[in-house]
Amino acid sequence: QAVRRDGVALLDECLCIGECGQLRQAVLGARDKAVAAVRKGAPSADHLSAVLGAAEPGDAPTRFDVRLPYEGVVEASAKKLLGGALGAVFEELVGGDGELWELAALVSEPGAPPQAAHADTVWDAAPCLYTAFVALQDVDAELGPTRFFPGTHATPDADAALDDDAVGFMRGAAANSRLALLNSGAASIYDGRVVHC
Repeated sequence: QAVRRDGVALLDECLCIGECGQLRQAVLGARDKAVAAVRKGAPSADHLSAVLGAAEPGDAPTRFDVRLPYEGVVEASAKKLLGGALGAVFEELVGGDGELWELAALVSEPGAPPQAAHADTVWDAAPCLYTAFVALQDVDAELGPTRFFPGTHATPDADAALDDDAVGFMRGAAANSRLALLNSGAASIYDGRVVHC
């Protein structure tokens, strides 16, 4: 209900701490392998999405969106997540016809610049994408948690306000925003139309 009403909800204990540690090591290994491949001249699109962040143009990236191979601990974790409470929420939201569109990990290093406020999809009257972020370590305020703007999925007004004045939108909406402070193994699930950063 919270995802439909607010655009975002929190689920605790989707993975245990041991599983998070194993998956985190796999993610960091995949990130390092992808960066090495790109340095050797492989196209970044094969390993990393375009969501890379650097503090200044020309600096090394400090944010990575790593595409994960569906094997080993990644596959086992995905099956556990989709077979548990998180999968039940997806089932309630999309029924039995949902498609796993992307399996990736966001990695932000110290000093990574904040993302601009955005929605993952163009606004439409009906949802077309739901996303879950699963914390593989405790995410406190110092680690740059995702900030969600509840209710912005339900109206095209937020989308228009972002297009007109993103900084103004952030100032005006900050009081109603929520930080996704997550314990290791918890997940935030959200409607792709909800504004976040």
